[in-house]
This record gives sequence, structure tokens and C-alpha cells, in this order.
Amino acid sequence: MVRFIVALVLCALRTVALAEEPSPAPPDAISRQAQVAQVAPGIGDHPKETAPATVRPAEVAEEGREFWPVIHGYRLKITDTLVAGFTALLTAVTWGLEWATQRLVRGAD
Repeated sequence: MVRFIVALVLCALRTVALAEEPSPAPPDAISRQAQVAQVAPGIGDHPKETAPATVRPAEVAEEGREFWPVIHGYRLKITDTLVAGFTALLTAVTWGLEWATQRLVRGAD
């Protein structure tokens, strides 16, 4: 039982440590592709309405949706915290079932 608790605590600490790591910057290839793929202006286009030289990829634009708002200086991933919470709930329910089973065994004696 003690091994299980130690393993659970170590997994939780590992999750928090991974959530604090900064996400990698977008590769330079994306910026280079956007610069090469510029389209020539059409007949009705004005020179001021040209597209920007670099395009931000969708993954970088949606990065803010992957994390909870900063809590006490920690950036936690939404999915990781939900999995950890579900695991903690499952652990509590399992301990409750163990306690109930022990009471049933004592009552049967």
C-alpha cells in the first residue's frame, strides 16, 4: 500500500514538472514556407493589402487552450490534471471499498 502511495506522489510530481516546461518554438521551416508562398497581387489588389511575410501556425495560436490559467505560478495541462484527478478519485473509492469489505468481514465473525 505504501509503494502505491509513493508511486502516485512521484507521478503527480512528474506531471507538475512536465507542465512547467516551456513549449517548443515553431520550426523555422514554417516561416520560410510562408515567405516563399507569397501570391502575386491581382488586378484589383492594392499594394497596401498584401499578406504578412510570416504566418503563425494553428498549433501555436491555440497553445493557450491546452493549459489552465496560471495557478500559484504553475502552468498545468488540462488533460493531465483531469487524468490525475480521476486517478485520485478512483483511489479514494478503492480505499472506501476496502474499508467496507473489512467491516463486512468483521461483522460476519
